[in-house]
Amino acid sequence: MPILPDGSWIPLMTQRQIELFNLCRSRQKTFVLASGPRLSGKTLACLHALCDHAWNTPNANICIVTVTQSAGMDSGIWTDLTEMILPQWIEEGNFGMRWIRRPSVSGVTKKPYCIVNNRYGHNVKIQLESLKNETEAEARFKGKRYSMLLVNELSNFRNPASFRTWAECLRMVGLKPQMHLFLADTNPSDEGTNSWIYKIWYDLPAVDFNRQQHDQESEELKAYRYLQPLVGKVEFTLEDNILIEPERIQRLKAAYAGDPDQYARYVLGKWVTATTDSLFYSVFKESIHVVPPIPTGAGDDREIMVPEPECSELITGWDPGVSNCATVIVEKVIANLNGEPTSYFKVLDELVVIGQTVDISGFVYQIAQKLKYWQSVIGKSISCKHYSDRYAFDVKEPMGNRYLHQIIFDESPIDTPGGPITLIAAERGKGSVAQKVELLRQLLFQRRIFFSRYKAPICIQMLKSIKRGRTALSVIDTASQYKHVFDALMYAVASECYDEIARMVATKRFKEDSYVPVLI
Repeated sequence: MPILPDGSWIPLMTQRQIELFNLCRSRQKTFVLASGPRLSGKTLACLHALCDHAWNTPNANICIVTVTQSAGMDSGIWTDLTEMILPQWIEEGNFGMRWIRRPSVSGVTKKPYCIVNNRYGHNVKIQLESLKNETEAEARFKGKRYSMLLVNELSNFRNPASFRTWAECLRMVGLKPQMHLFLADTNPSDEGTNSWIYKIWYDLPAVDFNRQQHDQESEELKAYRYLQPLVGKVEFTLEDNILIEPERIQRLKAAYAGDPDQYARYVLGKWVTATTDSLFYSVFKESIHVVPPIPTGAGDDREIMVPEPECSELITGWDPGVSNCATVIVEKVIANLNGEPTSYFKVLDELVVIGQTVDISGFVYQIAQKLKYWQSVIGKSISCKHYSDRYAFDVKEPMGNRYLHQIIFDESPIDTPGGPITLIAAERGKGSVAQKVELLRQLLFQRRIFFSRYKAPICIQMLKSIKRGRTALSVIDTASQYKHVFDALMYAVASECYDEIARMVATKRFKEDSYVPVLI
């Protein structure tokens, strides 16, 4: 392992990792971004830079920020730091760094932390902070002082105000400004070049503020003018991680092969904007709303999202028909946040038949089997509520002269959890479709609805693909094959969100500063 002239140690890394490491060590840039696709080695490079900062900075105090504590600890960045990178510096480096306090959880704050020494004889605290709710950034970080902040997966944070708050934390007493470091790793955001991250680390360095005439973009960046000489970036590619197995790269490419937008960001590392004519492109983020967020492999051992332990009821939404039929199974969870009950939704399962004759009897049987499966997962008897469009109450089967809701009831197996499937007519009126679209946007923006990657793939594809209508009065493309799964989903979810729909109608808009995100 190489020892530098000053006696400190530098680990063996790939060329791109060394580039990032040296940029941070040079202290020429205070705000550094490591951008690239998954598995490119950027996060490990950031952790080596963190260790170097801890060793070579007097009075260092370091904070790692993740979107949730579990994202950091559950085989995440905190695990990588404390079980792989720091032991490498302490044991393999053997140049003097040692544990003062091994990784533990504070008894007061319940936050993970550890303490190491540095070359100046100072004890350096490294702690993990989570920020599920970005509106809490100022309250959580205001008044705190750090010599270094490392933000993991920066694109998970959509509000530039969070960045401004973090920047103000770089103010350790007695430490020169250039000795501080803000470091972040990120996949390219689904907002592409419209992302605030892109504007600061890509657009800002190229702006000539000395010109008398400025375009709109440079005017927007004036607030960050002071950062211009202080920002730097290093872009990673899959080829920069020489330690990754070729088979794993192939699995990553296969996972995103069907989605050009996701492939460009997560495989090629390009800052491309998601399909902008998709209704939910600006609020749906696969890394947040899909569980698990990263493909875990193939086969029956794949992780799936499961109901909460206290779950006693499942909700289904139905869009039945003779040539198209869609049903979605949802769990509604009530969480006590900030002293107020707040609902969020887990989309656990789906069954969708589009563009072919539907065997209603067989379809109902399959839904009953799915409900039995989820009852077995929950481990106790459950009740069910089933919401449907009024179409099921207005249309009769041509041959049997029965309404669709009667057929579904009659064809329910005797052991269906909660009893025979009894549909409840969802509310339908003027503007109801627009309200459902806006409600789903709000739930996505507020991180209050989540989708099972392996059990609800058509719902996920709907969020990526369904478009606006062709006219100004058409809020959704009614000809889309995904309209049926949207309807089924929102019959269930909207029927459980009476108060929020009433608020939408009353305010006619959403307040972005009022959301309370809930993550699994």
